[in-house]
Amino acid sequence: MRGAGPNDRTPVAAQPGDRCIVRRSMALTREEFLRTFPSVLEGGSYLIDHDALVIDSPPGTSLMITLHSVPERRLGALRLPRLEVEIVFCGYNQDEREGFLQRFSRRFQRGGG
Repeated sequence: MRGAGPNDRTPVAAQPGDRCIVRRSMALTREEFLRTFPSVLEGGSYLIDHDALVIDSPPGTSLMITLHSVPERRLGALRLPRLEVEIVFCGYNQDEREGFLQRFSRRFQRGGG
């Protein structure tokens, strides 16, 4: 995966203990993230616990997303909100992780020109 403007991406990488952490810096607010996120799950359920989203996962797996608001990015007069997003996969294979991350990227993709 490659970085794209304000939405830099960390590649999918295997971690010890069948755990994988993916971090993304996104140009949106927490509220915008929470408004868009349900479409990533395509009807799946999740709980919000402060800044963590705990996704309902199959037995033997877990998926948690943590949100961290950070100071906005300023480019001259332009100000962009910033949200650091950490996605923690446990018990998911690479294909499952990549499938989720593709849906995640597609749902949060913004048009421009």
